[in-house]
Amino acid sequence: MGKIKIPSAPKIQQITIPRFLGADLTNEPSYVSDYRSPYCPNMIRESAGKVRKWIGYHTTATYDGAINGFHIFSDENGDTLLVHAGTKLYSGDTVLYTGLANSRSMSRQLNGKLVIADGKKLLMYYNKAGTFVVETAESNAYVPTVVISRHYDGGGTTYEPINLLGSQRIDSFLGEAGESDYQLSATELTSVDTVEVMQNDGTWATLDETDYSVDLTTGVVSFDTAPGRPIVSGQDNIRITYSKTVSGYGDRINKCDILTLYGVRGSMDRIFARGGSDYPNRDYYCQMDDPTYWGDIWYSIIGQDNSKIMGYSVIGNTLATHIDRSDNDTNIMLRQGSLNDDGQARFLLTGAYQGTGAISKWAFANLETEPLFLTQHGIMAVTPSDVIGERYRQLRSYFINGLLLKQDLTTAVRCTYDRFYMVSAGGYLFRLDGTQAATEQNEPYSRRQYEGFYRENVNARCIANIDDTLIFGTDDGEVKEFYKDYDSTSAFNDDGVLIHAKWSTPELYGKDFYYKKRFKLLSALLGAAVVTSVQVTAAYDGEEEIVIEYSDDARYFSFSHITFEKLTFKGDKTAQIIREKISIKPDSRKVQFIFENGILNEPFALYEAAIEYTESR
Repeated sequence: MGKIKIPSAPKIQQITIPRFLGADLTNEPSYVSDYRSPYCPNMIRESAGKVRKWIGYHTTATYDGAINGFHIFSDENGDTLLVHAGTKLYSGDTVLYTGLANSRSMSRQLNGKLVIADGKKLLMYYNKAGTFVVETAESNAYVPTVVISRHYDGGGTTYEPINLLGSQRIDSFLGEAGESDYQLSATELTSVDTVEVMQNDGTWATLDETDYSVDLTTGVVSFDTAPGRPIVSGQDNIRITYSKTVSGYGDRINKCDILTLYGVRGSMDRIFARGGSDYPNRDYYCQMDDPTYWGDIWYSIIGQDNSKIMGYSVIGNTLATHIDRSDNDTNIMLRQGSLNDDGQARFLLTGAYQGTGAISKWAFANLETEPLFLTQHGIMAVTPSDVIGERYRQLRSYFINGLLLKQDLTTAVRCTYDRFYMVSAGGYLFRLDGTQAATEQNEPYSRRQYEGFYRENVNARCIANIDDTLIFGTDDGEVKEFYKDYDSTSAFNDDGVLIHAKWSTPELYGKDFYYKKRFKLLSALLGAAVVTSVQVTAAYDGEEEIVIEYSDDARYFSFSHITFEKLTFKGDKTAQIIREKISIKPDSRKVQFIFENGILNEPFALYEAAIEYTESR
């Protein structure tokens, strides 16, 4: 009698996912790494390899007009937030200034003054004699001495350049015996404001207007009594302050709308500013530590007439100036600051590099020490090695480009927070994680790609990090603040609206993609919380099946966070394992599992996952 051979049970195989890194919105789901997700709205890195639901936000203030800018003034007392809403500048509910342009603004702090550029008037917020004020920079314009050692009929030594921001200037003369008529270095004057003569004791005396006459057309000041020679040989003894208004000079600075800090040998002691709509390929810089003095010769022309400066990156002691386009794709110009033989600052071009031009002037920021900027091809980086090498184009956003590049990026805004570079566009908030990076074979010329995440329902017109709190402003005039307490039972909502967070695995084929499969067990390691739950859905053969329906096994008890309808007496606060037997036999031989939480005010954290299955031919 023959023996009956009983076939052995199919061997149980495992798919383990020991860590979750970030989104991959660019590759097809079947090509996404097991560690990444092709669909993970509202999830974020908790720690390296672990993800959780993004915390929510709430409205903290509402203003009359779109939020055009957040401006932070820092001193020994901490940070002060100023809000540009509509045409007004606020500190809290107090209106500090009225008459700003109703467009987005930018600011930088220099030597105790917060300088705000809105494309209309350059403003300064600072402590003036014990009171904080907002004033135009031109109302405080530095008055330069343009000529010294000038003779009555001309000549002299050029000393300081004309200030574009102010109409006043000073000529300093060496008096001549018997000479009463003194020719200023300019004609067609607006006014002569002050005439001073040095006295025998070395002090300056201001003459009365009856002591001299002025010809504004010729620029000649005629003294009733000749001032005479200097008391000290070679020392100027006549000082004349006068005004000459040059049409358009003030607008060259007032209409600036992009600012950065830079200086000689990389010191951050000058403001560089793009010349606004009138001079978009020209930038100006101010005197060291003085935003009220912008010399008429202190500027550079960057790129061609049809290009625009979009922003700046500082790389070591080099200033990289980004433009939107050029005829030969040379879109980054490099400058370095130095001192000439006279001790005057100069900023000379040292190189130019090809690549994609910047697309948003509000999307420049440093992630850790790496300067990032936004282009039509994604988020790029400029690194020190690129500056001395042959290229600069280093893509950093490969994994989120599949969604990022579908948005209008021309008005995208950025912020850095919690070691993330964030850019908001199209109602999304995209994050690149500075703590997690990987190489990507589809971008061989970029040394690394940051792991990325994305948040829905963030319509940010402006965004900022103030005292380690993330805030954003909207077109409707609302200022919203993200919660910070991840243990709070009321922090996981957006102004009362639930946050639906999901993490989808890629398409899982198991060991042999062409074998039939039966998925039998699903396990996951979840972060514990007072109130939390997870629903798991299996997607296969064009259908979706809920295999775990809002398991609450990861909850623990806390007297301070009692929610009676979700009450549990388990006190274990460590990560919790959920296990569920399942029975899925997809004809397509592949499956995706979607872990999700869409419950109001519930956190959700996902650390690891494992799936058991069998295969057969």
